[in-house]
Amino acid sequence: MGYRIRLKPIPVRKNNIRTAGFVLFVFGMGIGTLAAEPEPIISAGYITPEKDKRADEALHQALLDYQTNTAVTQKAVVSYNVAVAYLNLGRYEEAIPYFEQTIRLSPYDEKSYISAGFAYHMVDEHDKGIGYIQKALQINPKNSSAYAQLGAVYFDLGRFDESIQAYKKALELNPLDDVAYVNLGTVYSRMGKYEETIDCYRKAIAVNPQDVRAYYNLGSAYYNTGHPDLSVEYYRKAIQIDPMDTDSYCSLGSVLNELGKREEAIEVFQKALKINLNLPAAYYGLGLAYDGLGNIEIAINFLKQAIGLTPYDVRPYRDLGLLFERTGQYEEALVYYKQAIEHFPKDVENYRRMGICYQGLKQYEKAIDYYEKGIELNPQYPELYLELAGCYAALDRFNDGVQTYRKAIELNPEEGVIYYNLGVLYFNHEKYVEARAQWYKALELYKKKGQVPSAESTQGMIDSIPEGK
Repeated sequence: MGYRIRLKPIPVRKNNIRTAGFVLFVFGMGIGTLAAEPEPIISAGYITPEKDKRADEALHQALLDYQTNTAVTQKAVVSYNVAVAYLNLGRYEEAIPYFEQTIRLSPYDEKSYISAGFAYHMVDEHDKGIGYIQKALQINPKNSSAYAQLGAVYFDLGRFDESIQAYKKALELNPLDDVAYVNLGTVYSRMGKYEETIDCYRKAIAVNPQDVRAYYNLGSAYYNTGHPDLSVEYYRKAIQIDPMDTDSYCSLGSVLNELGKREEAIEVFQKALKINLNLPAAYYGLGLAYDGLGNIEIAINFLKQAIGLTPYDVRPYRDLGLLFERTGQYEEALVYYKQAIEHFPKDVENYRRMGICYQGLKQYEKAIDYYEKGIELNPQYPELYLELAGCYAALDRFNDGVQTYRKAIELNPEEGVIYYNLGVLYFNHEKYVEARAQWYKALELYKKKGQVPSAESTQGMIDSIPEGK
């Protein structure tokens, strides 16, 4: 049985909730924005704001203004600026005291409550954060930004129904908020409601045809709904809008890889690396592309580079192992599977792959040990029982083999290969009646699934049973 290196799932780094940005008041210069592009993004419990020289300079200037301006009328403004500067650097605990001071000095300032609520949320004081955002809505029930921020917080907490209601209210108050449409679409996506997801992203594009995240997320939504060609189209549109967007390049390359368009995928990944040489997804994708073209040595090199950049991602380890395993280089494969287990000791598939390699080396007892470890982690994994039964068969442990194949059938009764292998075990022990019964069941399933070569092979085995047996 051959194994194909699995394609990397579509990156989802942009398929998440983002805020509309925080307003920064610069003393003596009126109203401006800090690090307007890219905007802060909320995802998986943290924010990834712009952490560049401008943000540091903004903090330095805000602190200087705070120290040199003592007038009460200005103190609220400069205090808010300091808080926002800390916020944009991800230094939430330091931001909170300045937001609190701003609120004391200007108790009806909605934006301060919204921003403070976000900061409290980011330091895991979620109820307090929600309370501050709701306070902003008490001051101004028509503040769409407050509802949008509330939607982001609810999303982050997994409270999707409340998040949806908050975003809908934000859009009711401001139907031209493309960010809210994108975020609402993302909530629906997380819930698996892709029709609503796509509708929201399309509305975001209608409002703002230059919203790169809307195009990117729409590409991901079409991929998730089984439309890779449309996915390619929208990733390309995202790149047209932002030619420096490496996420879109990597996602596009991944889909092209899956479509078998290896040369195109390579070109796309190489463009991503021209923008940023430290993209593990690009090296990973190049590894898969060159493997698909049969350039094994080049594929190995790129997969190793991916591991060097992201040592705590199981996929490059496993795919390197799969590549060596597929070519019969079991010892080399074991090196990478063992590393995968070191980093991910609860990932059952790593143990299965270790067992397969030891089985390929005819070291059946070691293979059995790894299959049993995998079963301890997940007793409901039928593939482990299938492989384990094969080891028992090789060791002529007939009863253990039969019992284990039957366990695999119990967990996955629609898999023809299990019946086929059980039939082989019976046949090798001259139990022809039992073998015929298992092969007929395998034949039925293969025909049902349109697996013609497997069906023909099974029919051949049935025909090989001695007459009268």
